[in-house]
Amino acid sequence: MIFQIFSFNKKKREQAKKDIDALKVKVKNMTHSMKKGFKNQVKSIQESKMEDADLDKVNKLKDLVTLASTIMLTITIAGFVLGFIHFGTVNGNSMNDTLYNGDNTLSIKENDIKRNDIVIIDTSSNPKFQCEYIVKRVIGVPGDTIEIKNNKIYINDTVYDDIYAKGITENMSKKTLSDNEVFALGDNREHSKDSIDVGAFQVDDIEWKVVKSW
Repeated sequence: MIFQIFSFNKKKREQAKKDIDALKVKVKNMTHSMKKGFKNQVKSIQESKMEDADLDKVNKLKDLVTLASTIMLTITIAGFVLGFIHFGTVNGNSMNDTLYNGDNTLSIKENDIKRNDIVIIDTSSNPKFQCEYIVKRVIGVPGDTIEIKNNKIYINDTVYDDIYAKGITENMSKKTLSDNEVFALGDNREHSKDSIDVGAFQVDDIEWKVVKSW
């Protein structure tokens, strides 16, 4: 599965701008909805002739919601520009039924990669791949011993709860990961090129962790 990120050429910048504009609209709509809710509360309070102190509390809370929305939008845009946040599009079916071809994803820089994290791996220097990036699920973390037999994955001689797998997982003899290796697979096991085929991936080649898809 190829994972295409937005690089900063002209075409990609234009697409990124569209995504940021769309994000602005979503935040604006959310803020408007919150303001409308607070406006109704204020109206209700006014009709019930509550004390001025109560009105001040509601107005201050409304201001805090507006400020929080602005901060959230600012952080998102800043993160995108600085490279801590990336938007991408899935191209392929190796992560079905978690991610589908054409899905959009939001990813972040993350140094602490854990088991079951979905990650974006840089394969640009890996001759076994013809794509620049792939997206896979981390099954084994540094130091783990992995073995696959009879459609079951064993991690350190304990059966892994493989709840995301689709299809049959090929057998693989025991392999112990080094301190800089992860074992990563596509959820759609019969249609994925991953650690079963090419071996472990380097931790240093993990670029982002997927945190949201739509």
